[in-house]
Amino acid sequence: DKVTNGFFGIGAAIGNLSKDVAVGFGQVTANSDRNAWAITTAVQNDGDKTRALLVAQNEANLQRQLSVAEAQLAEQRSINRSREIEVNVSQNVNQNQMQMQQQQQLAALTSTLTGLANQINRSQQDIIAVGSTLRGIDQNAANTNIR
Repeated sequence: DKVTNGFFGIGAAIGNLSKDVAVGFGQVTANSDRNAWAITTAVQNDGDKTRALLVAQNEANLQRQLSVAEAQLAEQRSINRSREIEVNVSQNVNQNQMQMQQQQQLAALTSTLTGLANQINRSQQDIIAVGSTLRGIDQNAANTNIR
């Protein structure tokens, strides 16, 4: 009987040990599942934070590029306005120069015409003076009808 009781006792002890091991494995599995969930959650949260950081850096970089492009555009517009003003000033200067040249040419032409008119007046006065000195000659106009 003692041997039988000993075997039953060992069997019961092994059975209890199996139950304890099974419960322990169950607890380990449950702890493992909780740890896996905690790790997954931590990795997911870390990924979200990393993604948010990358998006923020990308947006900041794009904003910087936009600011640089806007500054370059403003500078180019200023340069274009400057060139436009320069062209207008050049056109005005050229127009003024052309107007002055025309005025000088007209003044020279007027002076020449005045000189010619004075010469014609002097010539007419000379003809009259010559005519008055020739007293004995008839100064009536001759009829020059030619048929």
